Amino acid sequence: MTLHFYLDLQRPKQGEFPVICRITLDRKKTEFQLPFLTCTTEGWDKPAECALPCATMYLEINRQIHSFKAKAAEIQYEYSKAGKTLTLSVLKNYLLGKQKTHWNLLDYANHYIAKRESTEGERVGIKHIAKTMEYVKEFIEKKGLKDMPIDHINKGWITDLHNFFKFYKIDPYNKRFALSTIHKHFSKIKTVLHDAVNNDIITKNPFDGYRITKPKSNRVGLEPHELKALIELDLTPFSELDNVRCAFVFCCFTGLRYSDSQNMLMSNVRLNKSNKRQELHFLQMKTSNVVDTYHTVPLIKHATAIMDKYKNYYVRKFQGKLLPKLTNQHCNRILKELALKAEIEMELTFHISRHTIGVIGPFCGFSRDMSNAWIGHSQTQGDYTYSHVVVNALHQHATKLEEYLDENVWRVTAGI
Repeated sequence: MTLHFYLDLQRPKQGEFPVICRITLDRKKTEFQLPFLTCTTEGWDKPAECALPCATMYLEINRQIHSFKAKAAEIQYEYSKAGKTLTLSVLKNYLLGKQKTHWNLLDYANHYIAKRESTEGERVGIKHIAKTMEYVKEFIEKKGLKDMPIDHINKGWITDLHNFFKFYKIDPYNKRFALSTIHKHFSKIKTVLHDAVNNDIITKNPFDGYRITKPKSNRVGLEPHELKALIELDLTPFSELDNVRCAFVFCCFTGLRYSDSQNMLMSNVRLNKSNKRQELHFLQMKTSNVVDTYHTVPLIKHATAIMDKYKNYYVRKFQGKLLPKLTNQHCNRILKELALKAEIEMELTFHISRHTIGVIGPFCGFSRDMSNAWIGHSQTQGDYTYSHVVVNALHQHATKLEEYLDENVWRVTAGI
């Protein structure tokens, strides 16, 4: 590593020139101006790379040059001793005071969250990271500390944190975190530390090699006879229950997420020119974050029948929405009541509607990939080169689904 200082003669300012520092490291170089320091050519000693006593800012220039050389040598020694790789960007930021030498975990997490919010806005995923760090803060405070040096985190500390999450009581009824939830919290902490590695704050992510067995998700949907029982409930006197049931069944047929169903507009409905069937075309949402992929799903006649039910509602006429406005908590509360009426034994939640097509699909000749494509899983979409091929296949399977529902689920006497 070498540091050279010279005057930039291409940028004169009132007869003086900026003092430039050039750093060369591993055959790579970077240059920057010494902040607020300028010198005349007469006051600069080119061979010695320093200012002469006749220069206006003689003492300040030379003090800054010696300071930079000493800091650079110190940083190089520290990195070499720790076995770290020193990069030009890190060295430059250290010399200019932009690089913090020692970070604590909570401080760095706050810095990381603020950095992402400044570029991405207040996304829910970032808020989840902030929530995870609140638990980490509580864990650190239980150890009698205010914060934890980020380079002191080791496997023992991570094991203690794991045990903290395992036995943490999240409500007055002594309910504890599920293993899948602990896995998500660890994933968010690992993300923060991975950013610290990328910024040369630490050399290695301490979570690397630490494994929490991620439980296999058991996605549950309604069986055909359960969906039939729900559809055939007579809810005429109870419009509130009926609205929740219609929204739920509509999502059973379309595979929409709750958030997508509540944001769906008539402008998202379009006619497929090849088969003259209506379809939904929209940008998918997930936990209030845009998934950044457009998805198209056919509207079978049973879903269209539910849509038509609300053609004279206020939300349709003046807001253009497909379905009435409902909150997720309210829906889940009503769905438990509907499950009792329909004698459905499972704990019914709105999200079950999204995966019902995965249960009914095989009865209609749907492959696993086709069921996943129907609900818009991104990993399935990636298997197809052309999106229109997927859409055409979905429309072909939509006819099979309609036939199956007519024969086994949807009756003329249906309650909807």
